Amino acid sequence: KAKGDTEKMDWVFNHLIGDLPESSFPKLQSLVNSILNLNIISKLGFAPLTAMNDIGVAAVHLSYQGVPLLKSYSRMIMETVKGQSKEMMEDIFRFLHSGTDGVFSFGMGRYQIGDSQPGAFTNMVDTFVNATGLVQLTNRMRTAYSKITSMHMADMASQHSWTSLPSRYKEFLGVYGIDGNDWKVIREKGLVSMDEHLPEMLQGKKVERIPREQYVVPESVLRGESSVHLKSVSQKLSRLYYNEARTAIPEAGLKAKELMMLKQYEGSAAGLALRLFWQFRTPTVHMMQTMFPRMRTMGPTALMHTLPLTGIGYASLTAKDFFRGRTPRDPTDPQTFLLSVGQTGFFFGMSDIVARINSHGAVNLDELVGGTNYTMFKDFSEVSGGMLTGDKTAFKAYNFLKSITPFGNVWYGEAAMNYFVHDRFRELWNPGFSQQQNAFLASKGQKKFFGYQPDEV
Repeated sequence: KAKGDTEKMDWVFNHLIGDLPESSFPKLQSLVNSILNLNIISKLGFAPLTAMNDIGVAAVHLSYQGVPLLKSYSRMIMETVKGQSKEMMEDIFRFLHSGTDGVFSFGMGRYQIGDSQPGAFTNMVDTFVNATGLVQLTNRMRTAYSKITSMHMADMASQHSWTSLPSRYKEFLGVYGIDGNDWKVIREKGLVSMDEHLPEMLQGKKVERIPREQYVVPESVLRGESSVHLKSVSQKLSRLYYNEARTAIPEAGLKAKELMMLKQYEGSAAGLALRLFWQFRTPTVHMMQTMFPRMRTMGPTALMHTLPLTGIGYASLTAKDFFRGRTPRDPTDPQTFLLSVGQTGFFFGMSDIVARINSHGAVNLDELVGGTNYTMFKDFSEVSGGMLTGDKTAFKAYNFLKSITPFGNVWYGEAAMNYFVHDRFRELWNPGFSQQQNAFLASKGQKKFFGYQPDEV
């Protein structure tokens, strides 16, 4: 056990300082990175619409802190929709250490393990996650969450001493090492009223509007003096805002990566295999480690989130259907309910199961367990094998090529691409495809409001 603990500490420490061993398989590592990047730019076109569900996840974390349930959802939605001006983002909420990270942290880091290698594919991922709006939406949601967290902390600091703080909020602060002495400093020096104190912090820069709210800002603790204790409190607050933003808008940290990588380094053969296996599953693993324990602490109160979370999940599904040119699903259908809940990622694998039933009418257990990359390799084998044996595989081959085409399913172009290109070729190589698709949609209470029909030509 002691040896295992030592190996775990070595793995985490080496990742913290960036001292990672070089890969014994550099060409294989390059190939794996290319596959991972290809999956991102060919399969995450609807990621911003799926990310809408993070509003509900963030609301659960706010509720854990003590923010009222309805307020947690309404504030997250309002702050995310309205956003912040450029000046406010750069000069005010940089004090909360959120909404300022780069593309890879939001695009790739949220959905896979490990960094990418510089090259053409990486540049394409950079372009892709910006073109889909994933970076912008993630920035908005993380900034909104940090802002609400800071304002709630200011409310608690202005109303409660350490002894009168709710036990759950003490537990929340304790995760970041904040104790009674630190709380006293926060109450005395950490509260900042934006309209009174930020003009001097902005050093003459103009902003469109400075809100009249109170926040707890790490830098404000250091105003006037900078003792060891004050620096410690400021660092704890900075760490709280940074980590919480990536907990509420899920992005796997070292704890989750250590669990998934089984103490294997990314460049090893086992590490490369694990990176392929866990792609697109990392947010759910992170939620299992962070949100589920908090919901257990909340007790029956956590069940009150079921309805609003399902509503957000259904809104995400409806948005996806709209940009595919389809009418909304029947909200009374049990399958729609399960898929709406599965959108949030609460039940590991459930969304995959329901999604496959929804799109293919069946579930292949090997594909469910194997994940995205296993399914891609399996499809490639079936298509290539069919071509060698002379089977009619044009339809399958076209669907496979579509699934790996870079920028092939960006959400705002999906309906047009299906109408003008994909459905026409599918009908050509599989006569009756459109009729079968219409019947399948009708069985779910849906139909196309923008889609190719063979009788048009």
